[in-house]
Amino acid sequence: MIVGEGHRMFHLLKKVSRIGLGITGIFVTSTALADPIPIDDLARVPLLDSVSLSADGNYLVALVAADGAASESPAVSVWDLNNDQAKPRIAKPDSSVEFIGATALKMGQVLTVARKPYSGETYGCDGEGTRGLTHTFTYKLFFADQKLKKFKDPFDIRGTLKGRGEATIRCFEIAVRGSIRSDLLPLDPENVVVSEFDARTYRLKYKKYNLRTGKTELLFIDSEDESAGLIDPRDATVWTRSKVYFDNGEFQFETLVRDATTGNYDVHDKFSWDSSQRNEISVVGRDEQTGKLYVITDQFSDKASVYMYDPATREYDKDPAFAHGRYEAMDVILGRSPNDFNQLLGFVYGGDVPQAYWLDPYFDSIQKTFEKILPDTNISIVDYSHDRSKVLVRSSASNVAPSYYLLTDGSQIKKLGDSAPWIDTSSVGKTSLVY
Repeated sequence: MIVGEGHRMFHLLKKVSRIGLGITGIFVTSTALADPIPIDDLARVPLLDSVSLSADGNYLVALVAADGAASESPAVSVWDLNNDQAKPRIAKPDSSVEFIGATALKMGQVLTVARKPYSGETYGCDGEGTRGLTHTFTYKLFFADQKLKKFKDPFDIRGTLKGRGEATIRCFEIAVRGSIRSDLLPLDPENVVVSEFDARTYRLKYKKYNLRTGKTELLFIDSEDESAGLIDPRDATVWTRSKVYFDNGEFQFETLVRDATTGNYDVHDKFSWDSSQRNEISVVGRDEQTGKLYVITDQFSDKASVYMYDPATREYDKDPAFAHGRYEAMDVILGRSPNDFNQLLGFVYGGDVPQAYWLDPYFDSIQKTFEKILPDTNISIVDYSHDRSKVLVRSSASNVAPSYYLLTDGSQIKKLGDSAPWIDTSSVGKTSLVY
């Protein structure tokens, strides 16, 4: 699903608490008992997974079972969409490494995430860890070229921590030192935003990373008690900061908002609460024309809705921009291409699975078309090219493994493949949400 920044852990805990107290009628229903799915079928490597489309629409990136049923771990695959005769490029891991994620980036680059089994002591990692033998993984992120010939580690943990002990280096490899914010700077032809945990200061740093040159530019450093919140996808301006501290027997949560004129960050009372209130207040977007913020909050009803908030007047709009009668609002969908950048395309709400409510007529028509073609499945528009000539669509259900489709020029639908076609869906009971 094309979504924005998402909710922070406190909001997630709040939702879990609410589910535990209020939604007691969630059942798995099945028309008949069937034999369980063989464990070997569940353990097989998916034929197709983690599919994404490049912004220019020239290539797809996916994890695949390159050797079919004989595959022991996923391979990274790049598909040239401008040449139907070209075979997908494949990069298989060696026997000790497993690819667990892959994403198409700009400039013909591919982001890959790999992990490697580790058995040993983890005592001291993240202030915890265990003594003795522990089975876990170390992780690395790589930028690869479209040909999958050159892989580059943008964080170079061992180089940065040169001179430190092997145990310290391993702790950072286990914890995953950095991440890529591929949702930011979609209009910038060369730069992405990376977040990196500084091994010396133990603070999170945000940088621009140039995919062509490898050079970085510092954007923001989290302080001891403040962290970056909403980051502008246009230029990576940090519009909100989150602050948490303990006072009067409660954890205090504050959101500081950047003044568009002075650049100063000020506490806004309507964005402040304590752990006894357990409100949800999540700033998920900014409207460039009005300067108003998109805020997901349950301050005004029992279910979270999307409200517009004006930082200049420090007031919410009277009515919500989006509210669902039965489910929580989860996100806003804002355009990311030159033709629709920052335009409100739709909202996301949570039912049995996250669902999109499209305001954009084109994407709404695609959603409804696929729902007619593939009834009783959940349809998600995963990616689209900047000119909208290509749209990547995913279908799935509680009893059906994901399948992927490519819509070209609004009329040609091509099925890319199924994740697990060997599973007999007739033997899997379909779940239903009693809400």
